[in-house]
This record gives sequence, C-alpha cells and structure tokens, in this order.
Amino acid sequence: MRHHLRDRHQPIRCSWRLRNLMAKQEQLQQQRQHQGLPPLTDPVLALQLGCTEERLEQARRLHHALQCTSLDAQNQDADGQSSVSHELVDARPSPEQNLLLLEIDEKISGLAPVDQRLVRGCWIDGRSQRELARELQLTPCRLSRRLKRLQQQLQQQLSAAGPWQAQLQ
Repeated sequence: MRHHLRDRHQPIRCSWRLRNLMAKQEQLQQQRQHQGLPPLTDPVLALQLGCTEERLEQARRLHHALQCTSLDAQNQDADGQSSVSHELVDARPSPEQNLLLLEIDEKISGLAPVDQRLVRGCWIDGRSQRELARELQLTPCRLSRRLKRLQQQLQQQLSAAGPWQAQLQ
C-alpha cells in the first residue's frame, strides 16, 4: 500500500529511486551538519551514496522540478534579490494593439529612409541616440530634435487616422 501511494500520488510521476536518492542525500548532509562537519562535496557524496555524480545531479534536478510553489510566490534572482515572478504573464499584444502596431509600421514606412532608420533604431530596436548619431553622422542634439519632430509628426498622423490616440498617451 505504501508503494502504491508513493508511486501514484505525486504531483508528477517520476522515478522513486531518484526521490529516495535525494532523500538519502539530504539526510546524510543534515547528519554531517548536526555533527558540526562541513557538507560533503559531490564526488564524495556520490561515493557515500553508491551512485554516480550524474545520477546525483539527476536527483537534484528532479527534486527541484517537484517543488510546488504558488504563482504569486516570491522567488530569488541570481543576485539574491527577491521578486515576484512575471514570467507567466501573457505578453502577446491584443488585437487592438496589433492594429495599432500595423498602422504605426505603415506610417513609419512612409517616412524618408534616414528617418525610418532613426525611428526603428531608437524606438523599436532600442539603440541609443548616441550610437545612432554616430552611425548617421549627426550630432546627438540634432538627432534628438529630429526624433522629437518625428514623434510629433507620427502622433498627429495617427490621431487623425484612427481611435488610437488614448493608447499612444
């Protein structure tokens, strides 16, 4: 009966041998910690448990995969900073946003080639104004003024063309 419960009532069906290996590894490390000894390194730990390092790593990955956490839970970044996970948020644009993006792309295509490179480079590709100024042989101040003029021009064209003005603000 215990074997049935162990094998059939896990969130994810997986190898019970790997789960047992991970439990033994945790138990061994805890015993050493209670005795005041440093934790064992992976090669020594694998030798103590009678398995390979690869098998021990598989058990660790499985243990990590079986950890159930809330979608709202705080997680630790690589720097140790905790942050709410926003990875599951649907980042696809809505149909209205798709229409707006198509309209913007159409308006940008109607600009002069240099202006197209400016707008696409700065606003779409996220390149710096300094980098674009060097590439187009303009001063950063002149490029900034030109971008502001293009932004105003595009906003006027878009606000006159459709009901998207509220989304641009």
